[in-house]
Amino acid sequence: AVIADAVETFGPFDGVLGFSQGASAAALALALVPSLRDTVRFAVLFSGFEPMDPAATAALHAARITARSMHVHGHADRMVSRERMEALARSFARPEFFFHEGGHGVPLSKEFRDALRSFALNPAVNEATTTQLATSATDERCHRSPPTIVHPPLSKPRHSLAPTRF
Repeated sequence: AVIADAVETFGPFDGVLGFSQGASAAALALALVPSLRDTVRFAVLFSGFEPMDPAATAALHAARITARSMHVHGHADRMVSRERMEALARSFARPEFFFHEGGHGVPLSKEFRDALRSFALNPAVNEATTTQLATSATDERCHRSPPTIVHPPLSKPRHSLAPTRF
């Protein structure tokens, strides 16, 4: 109820962001709060994982979230396995991935900042265009075909609590 109230009071929002358990909560909010799910354009989820609660997992899978999603995961993450991150990603219609060499944290590299900027600020892509997020050159398992993204262009940001500099 708190998230739904915040969406009603402060929304609409262009995107949601979450880290670890917060990434799971952000995904659940998209699944369970229609006013958020129907207006948000993207989600950026760092080291997110599918909830262990069967009812929450069922709600995620039933919602089949259509917002663009970027799932960020470190090869050295000992808290959240790649399999658990991918399980959460399957709740989204067209997940995209960014893999980095770090652990359970937010990468600080220029490569990541560029990928995040491109993902968050350039959502207008036609059917013939694909977006490829950076992947680690040292792990062949990370290389995936980039998904096709179809999304309307952003007008101006609809809400910002503070200026963000990439």
